[in-house]
Amino acid sequence: MNKTRKMLGVGLAAFVMAGALVYYNFIDKAPTQSTDNFAIETYANTDGTFALDGNTVTLADQEGKVCVLNFWETWCQACVEELPEFNEVQEEYGDQVQIYAIAGVTSSKSEIQAYLNGKGWSGWDKEHDWAEFSLTFAYMPYDECLELGYGGILPRTMVFNTQGELIYEHDAKMSYEQLKAVIDSALE
Repeated sequence: MNKTRKMLGVGLAAFVMAGALVYYNFIDKAPTQSTDNFAIETYANTDGTFALDGNTVTLADQEGKVCVLNFWETWCQACVEELPEFNEVQEEYGDQVQIYAIAGVTSSKSEIQAYLNGKGWSGWDKEHDWAEFSLTFAYMPYDECLELGYGGILPRTMVFNTQGELIYEHDAKMSYEQLKAVIDSALE
């Protein structure tokens, strides 16, 4: 009887784990809204000072370009460490690619602005002058990040091809080489 209970317990545990893996790796990753409708607010850099510029950008605005959405936060070391590499990719590809560094999962608009302007906390990123970056910093509220497919892990990167189709998702820090390979395949 004890052996039967153990086998049932092991079987039930395996079933629950398999279900969780399927949910978190496939079902929970799918955007719950049409990605055509996402909207982000962008920060403009005027004379070295960042502020929201009143512009709202959608995926439809990026037609013909590879569009990269990178979710990050000011407190996330891996997020901040990968931004210079994302910026290198933006500079290399120019008008073929548009990279948006989107914060807002846990930070307010003013916290992000203060951080970009160097008035917020900065530990490991003191050598970066965000004002010199070519990628676009942006804000999206937490609930909209969730609707777009943010699953709770930072950094998170989503890549859309030139037709606006989601072709790649990555949870964790990405290197220059990884991002470049995804973009190269999207441009072929």
